[in-house]
Amino acid sequence: MLDRIRNLWQEHLQAISQSRYLQSFYRPPAPSTSDLVARLRYYEKWDLRRWHHWMRMPPYCFDDMLRSIEHNPVFHNNSSRPQMEVERQLAIWIIQAGRYGPGACSIEIAEWTGVSIGTVYNCSRRCMIALMSCHDDAFAPDETQRPGAKKLAEEKSRTPEWGGGILAADGTPVKVFVRPGWYGSDFYGKDKIYAIQLTASHLNNSICTCSNSLSSAHHMGTHPSHP
Repeated sequence: MLDRIRNLWQEHLQAISQSRYLQSFYRPPAPSTSDLVARLRYYEKWDLRRWHHWMRMPPYCFDDMLRSIEHNPVFHNNSSRPQMEVERQLAIWIIQAGRYGPGACSIEIAEWTGVSIGTVYNCSRRCMIALMSCHDDAFAPDETQRPGAKKLAEEKSRTPEWGGGILAADGTPVKVFVRPGWYGSDFYGKDKIYAIQLTASHLNNSICTCSNSLSSAHHMGTHPSHP
């Protein structure tokens, strides 16, 4: 049996050597860790897995975001010392935004990106301001999709009274005194408390409030709106 396997292996290697041109894969050395942008672009070309590990998004998405905010006034000042390039500021903020818990603290991000803690804060603040200014362009209402979106929201919430609403907002959980007797476990959320989620939907002539937990609507009331 071993001789047969060895012969098959030799035949397989011979077939490869006769039909393929074997060439070693060349990968240039990675840039220094002090140059964040150069290292990320290196990952984009040679190690896409690491790019996704740090950026949590495809490269084209990062480039689209960069083009949308790079000319925002928040990245310019009247000082003789210009700000850090926008590409690097956006990369620092995305790296922090893609982390959770201790990994998102400014000290960790500052050490990996090679900047100070204050720079991490400033980059995050500027990028969020610039991205919020693109809200109307990114979320422009599409009248052709509005009826389908209303129907989907009505089906998921199981509250047809929301059909004429124009906006829904999920507010702060309202803590209850004790665990509810009915569906008690449904009221226990990530904050480790028993609470009722208060959601408000503004209708044309009234405000509809719905206190629910997860996807179950437990109480609902409609109140006249005041001018």
